Amino acid sequence: MRILLFLLALSLAGPLAAQTRQLGNTTIEVNGAVTILRRHNDAGLVIYELHTATANGQRIFEAFDSTETGQLDTFYYFDSEGRLLRQEIDSTGNGQIDIIIYLSDGQFIDRIWRDENVHNNRATPQGLS
Repeated sequence: MRILLFLLALSLAGPLAAQTRQLGNTTIEVNGAVTILRRHNDAGLVIYELHTATANGQRIFEAFDSTETGQLDTFYYFDSEGRLLRQEIDSTGNGQIDIIIYLSDGQFIDRIWRDENVHNNRATPQGLS
C-alpha cells in the first residue's frame, strides 16, 4: 500500500528530475514519463521489474525471475493501451531468449517462436538497462 501511495504522490508532482526511493526490498525510480519499480531478494538481486507510464500508471514492461536465481527470465511487453503484446522467456537460464509468444488483442496467442538451437545467439531482452 505504501508503494502505491508513493507512486501516486510522485505522479501528481509532475515531471521532475529522476527520483529514486528505497522501501525495504523495493526501489522506485521516477524518470520523466516512466516509473520503474524493482524488487530485490535478500542478496540484493533484482527478482521483479515493472515499468509504467508515470502519468497514468499504465504498464509498459514487466519482468520477473521465475527460477529465483537472481536472473530475470520472463518478460512481458504491453501496448499503449495496456494490452499484452508479447511474452519473452529464457527457458534454459542462459540469459538468452528462446521462446517468444506473440498475442493479439492482449489475450489470444497469435504465434509462438522457439529457438531450437542450443547455441542461441539472440540478444538479451529489450527494455532492460
